[in-house]
Amino acid sequence: MKKTIITLATFICVFNIATAARLGIGIRIGGNLPTVKSEATIGTLKSTISSDAKFGFYGGLVADIGFGKLFSFAPEVLYSIMPSEYKLTSAISTEVSISYLTVPLLLRISVGVPKIKVYANAGPYVGIMLGNNYSSVVNGVKSTVSTTSNNISSLDYGVCFGGGVMIGVGPGSFVLDGRYYLGLADINKTSSSGSKSSLNNIQFGIGYMFYLIGK
Repeated sequence: MKKTIITLATFICVFNIATAARLGIGIRIGGNLPTVKSEATIGTLKSTISSDAKFGFYGGLVADIGFGKLFSFAPEVLYSIMPSEYKLTSAISTEVSISYLTVPLLLRISVGVPKIKVYANAGPYVGIMLGNNYSSVVNGVKSTVSTTSNNISSLDYGVCFGGGVMIGVGPGSFVLDGRYYLGLADINKTSSSGSKSSLNNIQFGIGYMFYLIGK
């Protein structure tokens, strides 16, 4: 499954690059504020529990493959750390941190003048888990012992949407970006019938785009 997704994403990127009127390659770094939403349904009763968001780092490579002035294809490959916290009592909590290789495949629409452009983008994404760990926190003191869970699915997916600003600086553009990731996968492999745990994320960051073709 992972190989199929990677192969398909690579084919889409290569095809779009071959027919591009504008090609930009860049980097972006920033922060994640993820939450895990767990839902369970028993008969007519439905309960929902959400974790508290904690700050996590992300960074990676991004591209802007344009077709005319308005539309472009924006694939990305990002390393993302997704930490969250579950409060068990007022003094005891559990922290969960999952690291992903995330691949958004976005359609972008941009408007503005050559030096300043505002854009909106949306599209699907897949996340391949690279690792995870659990740790306990008691009275604000984090345990030095971390454990790895085998109950978290190795694959996440969903849709993301957001926007940003590109400001022409030097040979490329400075980028401010923000977006929301809506997880559609059940990341808990042990979920029973009628239950589901999904990972959602608010992401923000800065970057720089170098244009190899057009601008």
